[in-house]
Order: sequence, then structure tokens, then C-alpha cells
Amino acid sequence: MEYISVAEAAKRWEISERSVRNYCACGRIPGAVLNGKTWQIPEGTEKPARLNKKSRSLLEILQEEKSMGLFGGIYHKIQIELTYNSNHIEGSRLTHDQTRYAVFSLSFQYCYLKPHRITPRLAYIFSFQRI
Repeated sequence: MEYISVAEAAKRWEISERSVRNYCACGRIPGAVLNGKTWQIPEGTEKPARLNKKSRSLLEILQEEKSMGLFGGIYHKIQIELTYNSNHIEGSRLTHDQTRYAVFSLSFQYCYLKPHRITPRLAYIFSFQRI
């Protein structure tokens, strides 16, 4: 069996020599042999796939959570945070919990808020609530 050096593998795979050594040490290159302090890599070996490669983007996760109507996920948290912050900028004195309750309650009539605490943003959100 023919072997190549770490430097040759790094050049072929267009990665650093350190990455090749790490792949060898972790056992991710099948057939790699350590001779003294030098790794020998089988000649026809393909570059190992990265383990930390992202499978889905944040946008895909948010769209999926929105379509599922999932509560408690990233989409849900972002909705509450953005609503709370925009209402706070408009002068609302709603607490974070009151905002969360108001946005995700079934209807405005069950949300026990004083009328002076309703901002245009919150009124806009309530106009889209499903009863």
C-alpha cells in the first residue's frame, strides 16, 4: 500500500497540516498509521467530512417553527422580545410577562390590561389574533 505524508494530504485537500494531523489523531482517516512522530496516510483516501457543518440555517429553523406553531422555540422567543422592545420604545409600561401573555393569549378580552398600557404596536398585534 502506498502512503502520502501529512504535507501532501494537506495540499491535495486544501487544508492545513494541523487539520490533517487532527483528523489522523481522531481516527477520522481510515488506514492512517503513526510511524514515530509522522503520520502516513493511504494514497487514495478522501478528505473527511466536517463534523461541525451546519445542517440548517437559522432562517429555516424560524420558518419551520412558525409553520408548526411551536411555542417555546426560537421563533416564539423572538416574537415576544421584539414586541416587548418595540412597545417599550413607544412608552408602554407592560412587563415582559404581560407582553408575553398579551401576545399569545387567545383574545384581547382575556388580557387584563389597563387601556393606558395599550400601545399602537400591541393594538396592531391584537387585530391579527385568532379567536
